[in-house]
Amino acid sequence: MRIRRLIAVGLVLGATAFPALANEARGLDFGAYLLLEQGMTEGQVVSIAGYPDLRADQGFTYSNEIPSRAALAMKTYTYLPTEADPETTTITFVGGVVKDIRRDKMF
Repeated sequence: MRIRRLIAVGLVLGATAFPALANEARGLDFGAYLLLEQGMTEGQVVSIAGYPDLRADQGFTYSNEIPSRAALAMKTYTYLPTEADPETTTITFVGGVVKDIRRDKMF
């Protein structure tokens, strides 16, 4: 019973925190988006686009390109939509390098 109560409290707090997060979104303007390209480092992306609204560690993947099959960290940066720029931009990094850039229009 206590676990259910804690889960319920967590859901309520999470639901109330999400709108605040959406109101504080910095987003990513189209001009900065055009400067991003695959192969950039995280530092280069942050210097162009600023820090993301959301950051998620996605675990590890193994590279077939490196003989030792080294584990490479995967993470995503997400820039949420704003009134000025209604697109969500998601940048995927593998081993600290941009592998994918996706921009989706908010519905």
